[in-house]
Amino acid sequence: MPSFQTVFRAVVMVAVGAVAVKGWHLYGPTNEQVKSAVAHAVEVMQSAIQSRQQATAAVPDPRVAPPAVAPRIVPPAAPLVQAEAPKLLPDSGAMPVVETASPPLASDRIPELMTRLQKLGAADTNLAPWGSGGNLYRFSCRAPLANAPAMTQHFESVAAAPEVAVEQVVAKVEAWRVAQRDVGTLRY
Repeated sequence: MPSFQTVFRAVVMVAVGAVAVKGWHLYGPTNEQVKSAVAHAVEVMQSAIQSRQQATAAVPDPRVAPPAVAPRIVPPAAPLVQAEAPKLLPDSGAMPVVETASPPLASDRIPELMTRLQKLGAADTNLAPWGSGGNLYRFSCRAPLANAPAMTQHFESVAAAPEVAVEQVVAKVEAWRVAQRDVGTLRY
């Protein structure tokens, strides 16, 4: 048989529950407000989960190293150098001047810069349009540490021209290599 103390505790719990329910009905939100709040919370959670899934789907796992491949170069949407209209000679009436020697395109330097990066040990090079309008270029790569080749450092740059983005990364990698070499050197 339950003791008096057990029965008293049960009665107090039922009374507190009844007071809480009655207080909720008198002073709490209406059923419509509760439904609205729950529906809003569910929407927020679903959108957060969807954005999280999209973000994780777009970002590769950094622990898994992708295989080394040739650099991907995405061609620009518009030509880098636009052709000019022929110029007219002032004394000849309407004879157009045709210039045969055109300056080399700056994008012709990209293979040379990529070769320099490969000599520095860079891997996973990627050049692609960047920004909302695609009018910028982002170049990125990874370079191994000199004393721990399994560990790498990430380098990237964004610029208005693709060759400038690659040049900036080459400069960063070269400076980093010099700094790594100088760390082990004693200076007097």
